[in-house]
Formats: sequence, structure tokens, C-alpha cells
Amino acid sequence: MPYITMCQGPKCTANGAGLIIRDMEDLAFGCATVEASGCMGQCSKGPNGMYSEKSGAKGKITNKLNKYSKLTDMIGEFIQGFALDDMQARVHRVKFAIRREENAEVRTSAIEETLGSIDDSQRALHPELVAQLLCLRARENLKADAVGAYKDLREALTLHPDWPWAFVTLAQVLDNLHMPRGALACMQKAIEIGTGVDKNSLQRGIVRLERKAADAKGPDPVPAGIEMDIAAIKDKSLGGGGASDKKDKKEKSDKEAKSKPAGKAASKAKTGKGKAKVVKETNKVAEETAAEAPKEEAKPEPPLEEVKEEPKEVKEPKEEKKEVAVKEPKEAKEPKEEKKDKDKEKKHKKSSGHKKKKVKKDKGEEYQDWQLREREELNHDCLRMRFACKGKAPSKFESTIWHIDLAANVGDDGEEIQRSYTPLSSAEDYKKGILELIIKVYPKGRMSSHLGRMKNGDSILVSRPVPTVDPEDYKEGGIMVAGGSAVVVALQVVNAILPSCTDSFHLYLCNRTYADVLLMDYFEALLEAYPNFKMTNCLSQGKAGDSARGQGLVGWFEGRVSGDLLKQAPESLKVLMSGPDTLCKMVAETFIELGRQEDDICCLDTDIEDLLNPEAKHEGFTLQTARSARTLDPPPPEPLEPVEEVPRARIKAAKSQVISIDLLSSTAPPRPPPQPGFFSYFFTLQSCGCKPEVGGDETAADQVKQTT
Repeated sequence: MPYITMCQGPKCTANGAGLIIRDMEDLAFGCATVEASGCMGQCSKGPNGMYSEKSGAKGKITNKLNKYSKLTDMIGEFIQGFALDDMQARVHRVKFAIRREENAEVRTSAIEETLGSIDDSQRALHPELVAQLLCLRARENLKADAVGAYKDLREALTLHPDWPWAFVTLAQVLDNLHMPRGALACMQKAIEIGTGVDKNSLQRGIVRLERKAADAKGPDPVPAGIEMDIAAIKDKSLGGGGASDKKDKKEKSDKEAKSKPAGKAASKAKTGKGKAKVVKETNKVAEETAAEAPKEEAKPEPPLEEVKEEPKEVKEPKEEKKEVAVKEPKEAKEPKEEKKDKDKEKKHKKSSGHKKKKVKKDKGEEYQDWQLREREELNHDCLRMRFACKGKAPSKFESTIWHIDLAANVGDDGEEIQRSYTPLSSAEDYKKGILELIIKVYPKGRMSSHLGRMKNGDSILVSRPVPTVDPEDYKEGGIMVAGGSAVVVALQVVNAILPSCTDSFHLYLCNRTYADVLLMDYFEALLEAYPNFKMTNCLSQGKAGDSARGQGLVGWFEGRVSGDLLKQAPESLKVLMSGPDTLCKMVAETFIELGRQEDDICCLDTDIEDLLNPEAKHEGFTLQTARSARTLDPPPPEPLEPVEEVPRARIKAAKSQVISIDLLSSTAPPRPPPQPGFFSYFFTLQSCGCKPEVGGDETAADQVKQTT
């Protein structure tokens, strides 16, 4: 089966990649395996996806996958015979709209209505679609009705086994029910399946759950009404921990033991039986095993590990106590050589250790711990922070315009959030384990506020460097407009472009007041070194003062950046922007009015097409237009009421349609609305496609404007 890899880099994620990977996974079910990856190096054209014949292989990248039709076009381009029947098209469009609807009541009603419209024959034909709708409903009721959400997920896994995203959602539900051991087992199962999820994010979630399980006293509490269900899901769904799996492995072990001397076979068969009984004994033992197996390396092996061992390894308990070596087929066949050849044994054991040890040390892991060494207040809301890598910083990356992603657990529930930042320090500093950031602290910014509270000695997770833009695209000169803390992005861009720039490069920095202007000493040095570099500071409020005007080669402009100012730069130069959406949108529209082509304008924070046409970002797709696909009847005689004109989303289908409901009427199923932040309970996965909390954090532009 071919592979479709979806970019989950910070910039693509800011443009909705987390939602899009879920859409692609649904659409490509049965014809392609969907995977998540890090940045593909084409952030300015994202969200991006890549088609390949093998997992991890390079293939053709498709850009701007921000619309439903572009997703289906990509699949149809590479997979012959791809087509959706009426039910598939209807349900996929409804899910596409649900994931982008902000009103919880509208989402819940739409899910209930769609589930109610599916009859038994359709359910048997497309069980995976029903499972996906049940998973969406479970996410809606994650906090309001955790037991109901659990039952929905049980049914979803019955209809769609080995679906990793259902296990991730189930882990969130179990964690909400204060069952960290069960949640940990579900997360491990999701990683084991692996397709369509961000394994790095899940690994960090596993580390957090391991801590919670270690701190918890006694077994997981089982809420009334689902005790048997918990045991059943552990037996049937969790790989390596199911009773049926253990029985099969035990029978295989017994058959192999029959060919050995009677004494050895009897003793090993007895050992296997005893362990099988322990697994079946109680739900308590099963739950403790799921959490303790990856932790207790010094204790005798728990049932899950012993069942995995080949029979011959029971002979050497001393070696097993020193280090868990679950599978050693070569050494087990030749026990004498194993004792003699200690070097081979050590080398093999080093490669077969538990995953727990590799959560942050694995070479494929994108995040490392960095420790705050110094912090300095630059003005009323900006900090300069200097970090040092606790381990060995990655040294193999070539991009000169790059950014990193920070990850931290914040809030009372320890939700994991990620934000992108462009470093002030150089790539060479990073390779030496030094990282400097300029942080603008927003009062309601979750990550910036977390950074603002950090003290010297505190640690945070930092990703590997991610390319932002190719400096070769601007070697013939360019124009850059940057606002606010995007000054750091501007500094990195001009530092990378100016040494090889063959024409002029014009930079316009936009700030509110003179007190907000930062890093002028860096820019002054560049102005002196490169005569083709021109710079203008634009102040929307106040004046720069005579002292500032008389210093250096920097130009000053009082007022908002305008067409009269921007038209002074040569028309042949490409345009680069970074900052708040309002600024970038105004600048892009101004340059287009001045005759620039849209292809010559690049916004580092969002897709230029979405920036200029926000109403068409998702093809005007709403729950109302999605529902019109549920029947093949001709279009209704009356036009549907535009969603833009109805802020409360009071959506009605035309009378001629087969199904007609008022999503806000009293006839909608009475399900309690979820509490704020329900999508991000326990931890936030960038691959989960959650929308940012309205008013609870920086906007998408604010999240990235300092960075990419």
C-alpha cells in the first residue's frame, strides 16, 4: 500500500495541518497509509503532503492542501480508481466541516444527526465511517460525559480495530477518569500501530503518563458501569497485553518445549501456566502490569515480558535481572556461545533495552531538554533568554534561515502546547549547545506566559532546527516587512541574504512606539557593512525623537506603513512578510495594488492565498453546505442562508431536502456542551488538529510572528 506523508512542521500546523492529517487519513482509508512527519522544508507553501511508494521514501510534494477538493485531487492524482460513494462523500464533508466549526452545540448536533441518518446496511458497508463519527462525539464529551465517551470509543474500536487515533482519544478519556495506567497502555498501543500520529508527541505523552502512574497509589480506580469494559479492552485491544495473545504465545512456547528434555520442558511449561493465571486473575494486576513493565527493570519480569521470551532464556535469571532483554533469539539458540562471547551479549543488550530509556535520547527524537541560564528584560513586555543544551545538540543542519519549536506542559491539567520561535543566536551557537531567544510576553499567551515565569535552572523541550525559507530565492534582492517581535526573523533573514545579494534589499520594521524598537545595534552594523541594505523604522504611535533620527543610516517613518512608502522600493524585487495577520494582509493588498503578482509575495506566518481570501480558506465549507451533499435531490429552490450573516450559526436546510433540521432547535439531542479546552485535555498533539482556544492565547500570527 502506498504512503501519504503529511507535514506537521510548526508553520504547516499553524495553517491547519493538524486538522488536515485527520481529513487525509479518513479520505485515504483503504487505499493509502497516512503518516505524520516533521517539516518538509516548504513551509511557505504549506500545508504540505507527500506521496511515496514506501514509508520514509522521498516522493512528490503537493502544496497548499488547505481545501477539501485539494485533498481529494491529491489522492486521485496518485491512486488510480479512487472514488467516493454517496455515503462516503457525505460523511467526509460533514466531518471536514465539524472539525472547523467553533460552536460546540452545532458540532454535537451535526454528529448526532449524521449518525442517526446511517442505516444498518450503510453501517455494515462502511463501519470505519461510523467509528470516526463516534470518535468525534467522544471528543466532544471528553469532560462532560467521560463514561459515555469511553463507551463510544469501545464501539469505535470494535468497528475499526487498530485505529491509532481512537487509542489516543481513549487515552485522554482514561486520563480524565484518573486511570493513568490504562491511558498509558492505550498510548503505547497507538505508537505500536504508528500510522497517522506524531510519535514524538505521543512519546512525550507517555513520559508524562509514566510519571502520573508512578505517583498514583494503588491500581487505577474503575468508575461504576465500565469495570468489565476496562478489562475487555485490555484483553482485546492492547497489543502484548491481551489474554488471547498470551495464550497463543504460551501454546507456541509449550510446543517448542516438547522437543527439549522432559525436565526443562516441564519446568518452563509450569512457568508459563503460572504467569497466564496471574494475568487473568484481576483487573488490578493487568493495570499495574501495563504501567510497571517499562519501569521495573531490576525486578523479575512481569507477565507481559516473560511471555515474550523464548523458552531457553529462563535458564539465565541472573542476566535478566541486570538488564531486561526481551528477545534474544540468536543467543538463546547457543547458550554456550552466549556465555563466552560477552562482547556480543553486551552489544545485543544495548540494542534491545526498553523504549522508556529512549524517550529523549533516541536519535530520531526531535526534542531535547534545554536549561535556562540567563534572562534579561529588554522592555516592558520583551525578554531575552539564553538556554544551554543538557545533552549534545544536533550539529547536522545547513539552513541559515531557521526556527525551533518549544514544547511545555502548562496549566492545571498539564496540557502540552507547542510554539515556534526564531532564535537570535546563530546556527553555529546552536551546534555548540547555545540558544538565545527574544520572547514577547502576552498576558493571555500560554507559552509566552510560561516562558515569562521560568527561572534560571528551569528546563524546556526544544526541537531540532526547522528550515523557514530558502535564502537563494532572494539572492537577487528583496523587500521585507516585519512587525513587532518578528524583528528577530528579519535580523536572521537579512544576515543570511545580504552576503550573496546582488541587488538591493529593503527592510521595513513596524512598531507602535520608539520604546518597542529592538536590536538596532545589530542592524546598524549591517547597514555599515552592506551599502545595498536599506532600512526604515515605521512607528504607528509617537515619534522617534531627534537623537534617534540623527544616528546611523536608519530611516524613520511616522505613521502606519502605506503604499506611498512601499512604492519607493524597486518593482522588480520579491516581497517577504512576517508579523500580525492584519499587517501582512494590508501589506500584501498594497503591493498587489502596486502591480506585484501574488506569486512574488511570501508570508512566513500563513499562506498568502488564505491571507487575502480568508472567507475561501476552506472553500466556504460549513455544516450547512456539507449537509446538502447527503441527498442527490436537485438544489433547493431557495438559496441557503449564508453562514457569515448568521454569527450564531442558526442553520436551516431547505424544505425540499430529505432531511431538514434546525441545529439550535429544542429537538436536538440534549447532550451537555463540553467545557472550554476539551479538545486539548491531557496534552495537545499537533497532529490532532485542534483549533486554538478563542481568546485564550495568541492568534496564529502572534504564535509564529516572532518566529517563522
